[in-house]
Amino acid sequence: MSATSTKMKKMLSTASIACVLGALTSCGPDESATGSSDSTSGGNTGGGTSTNATAPDAPTVTIVTVGDGFLTLAFDPPASNGGAAITSYEATCDNGGSSFVGTAVSSPVNVFNLANGSEYNCTVTASNSAGTSGTSNAGIGTPDPTPSTGLPSEFSQFGNNVTVVYNQAAATVTLEAVGQPDHYSPYWDPDGTSGLYVDAGPETTVAQMSPGFIDQYTNRYFLTVNASPQLASSPTATSLGPIGLAVTGAPIFNGQEGPNINLDTGVISGFDNFGAHTGPQVYHYHLEPTPISNNDSKLIAILADGFFLYGRLEWGTGAPPTNLDAAGGHVGPTQFNSTPHYHYHIVDEIYSTVNGKDDYLLFDGAYQGTPTSITN
Repeated sequence: MSATSTKMKKMLSTASIACVLGALTSCGPDESATGSSDSTSGGNTGGGTSTNATAPDAPTVTIVTVGDGFLTLAFDPPASNGGAAITSYEATCDNGGSSFVGTAVSSPVNVFNLANGSEYNCTVTASNSAGTSGTSNAGIGTPDPTPSTGLPSEFSQFGNNVTVVYNQAAATVTLEAVGQPDHYSPYWDPDGTSGLYVDAGPETTVAQMSPGFIDQYTNRYFLTVNASPQLASSPTATSLGPIGLAVTGAPIFNGQEGPNINLDTGVISGFDNFGAHTGPQVYHYHLEPTPISNNDSKLIAILADGFFLYGRLEWGTGAPPTNLDAAGGHVGPTQFNSTPHYHYHIVDEIYSTVNGKDDYLLFDGAYQGTPTSITN
């Protein structure tokens, strides 16, 4: 196996959905106003098409991670896009007898239907309107159903709207989330193609719903964390916008609607059953997402400091933990790791009761580890 190869376990558990986001005018002016940007050279955007465009340079494979019957190739974009936006990347993996192909619009790209235990030589090409690049350097990997040592098994709970790339050499994990949920919501366009629209339930006051459908916006979120996060010497306050990524592929926010503005009853009454609504260019969670975790110990999200967030109950006891710190965290075992370790819980305190439904804030404390940026 080459130096570019590493091992990981990446589970895919939900249906793949297009990347979209929502808009909200009732939010505070600074609540996660984010957008995408273009590049003038590498990447899947940037550099308008030129009449003198040429095929792009080849990308560079940086990491090959292995999973159960598939490989994930992370790569750097070409140094030059040839003067035209790159429209797609294609990865080809060959074991000397059969070739398999995967495509993506950005790094990483997955190649599926591979044989466990068989070594594959993989390369990546980039395409624009003028043609296709030469092949990248080779990345070698052997699919394996066994999780790699050092990668917490919690990452297997993230659905297909989140790509997990484990850099074993750096001991870091990078998550790429599509920035939208993989579940039903009245915030999907009822006339759209997602197939995930449902009528608002009794917990939602339709007149208080935020304007804008999830389908109207596109975005992605990136978070790189230490695979073994450590407690910091002092806490760090959260800020407006994404503070973590849920297992569903959408971000979570804190208990603020805007600068120094707590979530108010009028806003909460427009939330869906997942404790979420649309905000400037993103659908996001503020409250306990009851269809995901409802007074239980299920994994909900990872925060920007690398620590995981669980439901209100402690695993193994069936009761709320009694030794939580001010952030809702403590050291203890979970269903994924019997060795006591630090993690967060939703604090079992009712924030408000709206339309007969008790609401609990997902996270309203301060990071107890050292947070990294959730980029967009």
